[in-house]
Amino acid sequence: MIVAAVCIDDGRPLYLEQAVASMVDHVSPIDVRILVDDSGDADYSLYLEHTYPQFNRQVHHPTRRGLGGAVRTAWETALSYDDVTHVWHNEDDQVILSAIDLTAFAALLESQPHLAQVGAKRTAYSPEEHAAGGVVEAHPEFYAERTAGGITWTETDHLFVFGPSLIPRRVIECALTNADVFLERDVTDALWAHGYRSCYWGAMYDPPLCDHIGVERSAGWTTSASYVP
Repeated sequence: MIVAAVCIDDGRPLYLEQAVASMVDHVSPIDVRILVDDSGDADYSLYLEHTYPQFNRQVHHPTRRGLGGAVRTAWETALSYDDVTHVWHNEDDQVILSAIDLTAFAALLESQPHLAQVGAKRTAYSPEEHAAGGVVEAHPEFYAERTAGGITWTETDHLFVFGPSLIPRRVIECALTNADVFLERDVTDALWAHGYRSCYWGAMYDPPLCDHIGVERSAGWTTSASYVP
């Protein structure tokens, strides 16, 4: 197993700092690290190059392409490494809360080849989710708890998520071939048409493994936080 970790940033440096630190502390094994910068700002790109030398490769969009464009770039860049077998997908406002063993995630994907990803369940984000007590609690009808070979996962046919998750190379190849637009719904439709489904690691009501800290939507890096180039 060779894992490329991709992190997508749209110009929110304080969020990115937390996300990168959590990946370093909690997610392993990772063999290649890729940062995709969709800020469209040359000065911010220089700041990233200076601040994050631990990334093997940084890709800087000269103009903003939006989430779909950033996801496509991240996945295409990961697959440009011929030996990469899996991609860990992370965004700049997603903080991993506890240790994640990607070897175990990969074992689940191998044993259940219909799964397009093994995700880290996030904390509640919307008012509805907060009121219900969690993302699964808000719509339990979307999920089903499964166990096989001593592994428990929470399966869904609701949505392929862009939250932190391990994705096999074959799934990303399928998405790149069959999706014209790279937003969650479009990627979901393309993958579901080929028999795939999604899941979170663990039981339905296990504590979240990821905190969605992105309260502030990016309008450009200068409105998110200050930095020193």
